[in-house]
Amino acid sequence: MRYQVDWYTDAGVKLGVIQAFTSLEYVRTENTIGSMILTIPRQLMRYDDFAVGQLFEIWREKHGSLELQNETAYFLQDWQFYTDGEGGEYIQLYATDANWLLDTAIVHATAGSVNAEMTGKPDDIMKAIVRRQLGETAEADRQKITADVDTGQGGATITKAFAYRNVLSIIQELADIAKENGVYLAFDVVRIAPATFQFRTYAGQRGIDHSRTSGDPRLVGKQYGNLDEATFGTFHSDERNWVCVAGQGEEDARMRVYRWNYPRMGASKWNRREYFKDSRDNSTEAALQADGDAALNEFRPKQTLTGRLLDTPGMQFGVHYQFGDIVTAQAFGYNVDCHISSVRVRVDQDNGEQIDVRLRGEL
Repeated sequence: MRYQVDWYTDAGVKLGVIQAFTSLEYVRTENTIGSMILTIPRQLMRYDDFAVGQLFEIWREKHGSLELQNETAYFLQDWQFYTDGEGGEYIQLYATDANWLLDTAIVHATAGSVNAEMTGKPDDIMKAIVRRQLGETAEADRQKITADVDTGQGGATITKAFAYRNVLSIIQELADIAKENGVYLAFDVVRIAPATFQFRTYAGQRGIDHSRTSGDPRLVGKQYGNLDEATFGTFHSDERNWVCVAGQGEEDARMRVYRWNYPRMGASKWNRREYFKDSRDNSTEAALQADGDAALNEFRPKQTLTGRLLDTPGMQFGVHYQFGDIVTAQAFGYNVDCHISSVRVRVDQDNGEQIDVRLRGEL
């Protein structure tokens, strides 16, 4: 096993390959921003070698194959010199993965305009937002990435309003709405060449389906020696199941819709749990309903299995499964299809490679 970090300018001009690092830690989690921390002995670099927006790609060689990790690159944000307790001097770099680009833009459009309120499948709405705010049809000085073709696999058609909202936040909400409608929807900004990125969506899973009914199963459990820290529980503490959504207008003239889930409300005589959702930027009933459904999903009760996946000869990260795949976890008498939803890897001179893979599934 060998790691190297390819180092580029913001424009994709290669500056070098970093191999003599003290430690490297990187994290990828579905539908959010991941990070990289790289620590290098001070004598190998100058402070002014670095500039905001430089790019780092993590490559891992195992069994003779060198592969880019997790289809992303990391954008340099912060760097510092520091001295450890033994007097060693280092430079530490902090960078964020390509999903960070979604957080750099807002939906620059007024309420009710075609760019701020859309009807369609959640995954196609995501791509339309990216195209118009960061992509091919955005103003030239805002263009950063492209968007993949529309596939319409994100579940039921919805209406969503999002004037002047943060792009990443809206896309995360659309993923939640799809999940409420029965479709697991993941998204990612994928590195397709140095300093070149594309926004993609994934219905069902981010990677490959290795569940027990897939025809190519990967089974996880204590009995296989590859599952640790397993938990299985039911959680109602944050539940809300009746939502009042308020849109435009004032006082009695303000638009309102109500969304509820009768089975959840009837779980006990005490279980009606109310919530107010402020959606003042929305101008249509359909958009308010979509916000209410998103709130119902966000505050739904959860029955989940979580755990840490351990590397074994027959179940190795990067060989038998990847970030975003689905595996079947067996614990406490339950079989639960789980997403490989978070991967944290640390590499250092003392302990070699340490992989912390987290899985999560819901019944």
